[in-house]
Amino acid sequence: MNDHYAVAVQRGMRLLDEQCPGWSGRVDLAMLDLGEPCNCVLGQEFGNYEDGEAALALNAEARVAYGFDMVAYGFDIDADTATSLSAEYGLLTQAWQRAIRTRLEAERVGGMPLPGFGSDEEDAS
Repeated sequence: MNDHYAVAVQRGMRLLDEQCPGWSGRVDLAMLDLGEPCNCVLGQEFGNYEDGEAALALNAEARVAYGFDMVAYGFDIDADTATSLSAEYGLLTQAWQRAIRTRLEAERVGGMPLPGFGSDEEDAS
């Protein structure tokens, strides 16, 4: 798995935790596909990718103002550098699936997300 994607996904999870509590329980992992605007994480939470981008203020101006782009949050990839767009979206989708599964399992077993998986606990330490 691409470590860059795993790190980016964790950032994206923290953002979604702040803005959309409970989002991870609403994602259909079987349908999750970061290459499809309605089946990606933002698409499933907001109806489509663009609505999610707007709701989270992730437009081009905000990305520049805050010093990050969509890659930093794990929602999209840089098509200019991707060797195979489909393969890269597949890797990004797998990173989100792993992270969400890990979180949901931790919540099922312990009642709380694990630190490092977008929980508020990691910020409190």
